[in-house]
Amino acid sequence: EALLDELGPLATQMLAFDWKFWGRPKQLAPLNTTGWRILLFIAGRGLGKTRLAGEWLSERLELGARDIAIVGPNVDDARQFMLGGYKRRADGANDVLPPWVRYVYRKDEGMVEFPDYHAVARIHSGEVPEYRGPAPDSVWCDEPIKWRYAERLLSNLRLACREVGRVPAQILITTSPKKLKLLRDLVMEEHVVTIHGTTHENRGNVDELYYQTEARRLKGTAQGAEELEGELGIDDGEELFKLGQIDAGRVDDRSVPPLDRVVVAVDPAGTKHRNSDNTGIVAAGRAGDVNTGEGYVLADKTGSYTWDGWGEETVKLAE
Repeated sequence: EALLDELGPLATQMLAFDWKFWGRPKQLAPLNTTGWRILLFIAGRGLGKTRLAGEWLSERLELGARDIAIVGPNVDDARQFMLGGYKRRADGANDVLPPWVRYVYRKDEGMVEFPDYHAVARIHSGEVPEYRGPAPDSVWCDEPIKWRYAERLLSNLRLACREVGRVPAQILITTSPKKLKLLRDLVMEEHVVTIHGTTHENRGNVDELYYQTEARRLKGTAQGAEELEGELGIDDGEELFKLGQIDAGRVDDRSVPPLDRVVVAVDPAGTKHRNSDNTGIVAAGRAGDVNTGEGYVLADKTGSYTWDGWGEETVKLAE
């Protein structure tokens, strides 16, 4: 109370909206704004991923961001949970803005204007694989594990962040963990900063009965490892071929010996819609005797294809 009296009413109000003061260390973006391109925040439920992202966008506006992209699994999720402004005590981008920051929400256009900053934030859906238009300098991607076109859209967003502006173009990804190649590749990539968090770290800000009940119910389970511990699982004991074993057997392209036989195998899904299986397309080779030689996986083009699409991809790989 003595400290607040000393600050005075204006400074006290400003302190209430100073996220660097209130946020936990893991909820603050790295201070070095030029040393990373992507910040990947993988955490369990209730850690405060949405709040982190909303505060990050607010800080980006202060730093000089002018074109922001907000990308969610669909438009409704992006509007309600990421953009916010619908209920009290929410953590969306508009919910955490200081009261002196003016904004105009243009729902029909799927955008928010910030007149004092001459900036705009545009909503984009993970159900649309392309991203065309103005090059954003700040992108918030939420739960790409739920996007219909995760790899393609994220690739297009990265290509869009190309212009030199007032702030270095950066992408924030907030997500729950899933055993997906997309997340695994991001964790291993240079210039990607990964922050990992658990539900336990934010226990004081979730319902205590909820915490105790769910922590007890999911303790020791694969779901608990994901939802509470925020673990990006590699192997769970069910796979015939485990990623750990595959990683241990990786070799450099220059280390592959002359191969006695090379085959391209295809397992077509038959259809291409939201619930279709992937079409498996793999090139593999053998060096040495069929019984004692070694096998090498040369390429994996598995993905979602139309009938003519997987055929073209298979022929291309064979050639």
